[in-house]
Amino acid sequence: DNYLFIGYDNHIKVLANPKATPFTCGITNGKVTTLTDSTFVIKNLLPVTTLLSVYVKDKNGKPKLALNKPYAYVPFPTIKISGVKCDSAITRLMLAAGTFYAEFKNIGKFQVKSFKMDMYINKEFVQDSSSTGRLTKKMLEYISSSKSGSLLYFKDLKFGTADGVPKTEPIYRVFLIDDNKSALKFGF
Repeated sequence: DNYLFIGYDNHIKVLANPKATPFTCGITNGKVTTLTDSTFVIKNLLPVTTLLSVYVKDKNGKPKLALNKPYAYVPFPTIKISGVKCDSAITRLMLAAGTFYAEFKNIGKFQVKSFKMDMYINKEFVQDSSSTGRLTKKMLEYISSSKSGSLLYFKDLKFGTADGVPKTEPIYRVFLIDDNKSALKFGF
């Protein structure tokens, strides 16, 4: 993988050849921390290209550059359902038919694997969880009884990316609008 994700802990694996060769890693952006002898975490990145440098010790014990690897950055994802971004408006039908996904600009889409929804029922907040990227039956029932203009809250949207590390987007909110065509003519 040639990308580092802004706002997340990025796990990388560096394997030496021969295996017993001691090495250290440095980066030009953010902070690198050693987890095991070959696994590192890169975090606190700025949105710029990052250069990973691997150093081995020469026969005098001085660090010698063995490898430079550039990483492009990937900005925060845009969470969408039925193509609708956070803080937008959506119809009941689009919610019912849609699946949540995280979209990284110029990289791709990754399906949300689970999320939660806060619902205000009988003067108290109730939370329901989905173990897929789709709304549960309880969520759909709540949305079908909600008035147009209601603000819906989804949180802890979990997804994985090409680096294999699970990631979580904390919140997605959307305004509910009528399913009729008159609502769509306003560009929602």
